[in-house]
Amino acid sequence: SGDEFVVLNKDSQDTYCDTIAQEIITTIKDKTFDLDHNNQEIHIYLNITIGYAYETSHILEKANLALNFAKNRQLTFKKYSNDLQLEHNIEENIK
Repeated sequence: SGDEFVVLNKDSQDTYCDTIAQEIITTIKDKTFDLDHNNQEIHIYLNITIGYAYETSHILEKANLALNFAKNRQLTFKKYSNDLQLEHNIEENIK
């Protein structure tokens, strides 16, 4: 669990989104936050999962579907696709 954020960029291309997602993940995973609390060293590491959609309609719903897919499968990022929607529909019908 954690916080979720949205970034919207109407002018980017599909390959650009892949590159940016990977750069965000690399930047965050390479950071360690070191704290000194009551003379005790604390090291904090962050993990990030990105789900995104390169669509014109229902973009937030599609990005959220990709995010949940990535989280459930412990992936660092996932781009929405129609196949992903189909798989989600099949899983929901089985339940």
